Amino acid sequence: MRPRAAGAARDRSLVRAEADAESLLVEAAGGGAIRGAESRPLVASLESDWDNVHLICSDGLPRRVSDQRVEERLGAMTSARQACEVLLQDALDDGGADNVTMIVARTVRRDLA
Repeated sequence: MRPRAAGAARDRSLVRAEADAESLLVEAAGGGAIRGAESRPLVASLESDWDNVHLICSDGLPRRVSDQRVEERLGAMTSARQACEVLLQDALDDGGADNVTMIVARTVRRDLA
């Protein structure tokens, strides 16, 4: 099965819109930086089976690594750790100086659990 990024752009847009709205509220209240602002978790339900690999990351990764490159890396991964290491290196090689945080996960097959 060929890997593909499902909804990656939509999810980033939603988070960016919420962050922009939060920033405007803080500025309107005379705040400036979002320091100390209350944060809300973004909760989602995902379909999961052995063919799905899930990537949750900070904006430091998609700013430096294209969705196509992420798909290639996840499609060729040998472990979640290895995928995180090569994606981090890709971001750093592209000049990434921002926080790059990620979690890569795959459902454990029942016959191996």
